[in-house]
Formats: sequence, C-alpha cells, structure tokens
Amino acid sequence: MHKTISIDTTALESLQELNAHLYDNGCHLIFVGLNKQAQSLFKRSGFLKQLKPEQIQYNLADAINTATAMVAPTNQRTESTA
Repeated sequence: MHKTISIDTTALESLQELNAHLYDNGCHLIFVGLNKQAQSLFKRSGFLKQLKPEQIQYNLADAINTATAMVAPTNQRTESTA
C-alpha cells in the first residue's frame, strides 16, 4: 500500500469488513508498506488494535514469509491426515 496516497473512512470500513470476513473464514489480510497517512488512520480509528502484529509488514519479502508461516501449520495438518 506504499503507493496509496490516502485512505478515506469508507475505504477503511471496507478494509475492516474484509478483515473480519477473512478472519471468520480462517484467512488473514496482510498490509504491506503502509504509508504514514494510512498508519495514522488505522491507529486513530482503532483498526490497528484489531489487527495482529504480523498483519502489518513493511516489505513484500517479509509479508510473503509471514503468509507462508501462517499457512504452514494448516498444510502440515492436511498432509498428516492424508
């Protein structure tokens, strides 16, 4: 999201709904490269407190590593039951 110039409250509400929907379905939304405006809005709105620390990543490589680690336990369970 480093190229996103700004996020308004409507977009923030959509992101909150998407995050909740994904979480309810066992998935995680990961934000990468939030700019200062987005970070500030996430904090002021309380959305940042709803997110797990690993859902905020500063670069794509870290985000990919985090996402891989998040799904690894699920994949291991699936493979062991097959």
